[in-house]
Amino acid sequence: MMKHKLLWCSGLLLIIGIAFGYIETRYYQYLDENNVLIESWFLPLSMLFVFLGCLGMFLFIIRAIWLILKKASSILSLIKGFNVRHY
Repeated sequence: MMKHKLLWCSGLLLIIGIAFGYIETRYYQYLDENNVLIESWFLPLSMLFVFLGCLGMFLFIIRAIWLILKKASSILSLIKGFNVRHY
């Protein structure tokens, strides 16, 4: 089940980032009596976690494509080896 640790970690980071963004917009963003926007650290944390999660997903996809191409290349080289005719 934990074969794809990068995928699971990236998904967890994305979920945490989305949760932090929801908490920020729902509870901590307001204007005070001087019309100054009050924010917490949840917004930068949500951006960081979403960025890291997306980066991890991107790396997972690139790695999966690399492995597929590597496997296809080895299969093609194996097939080319069988096409040699012996008289």
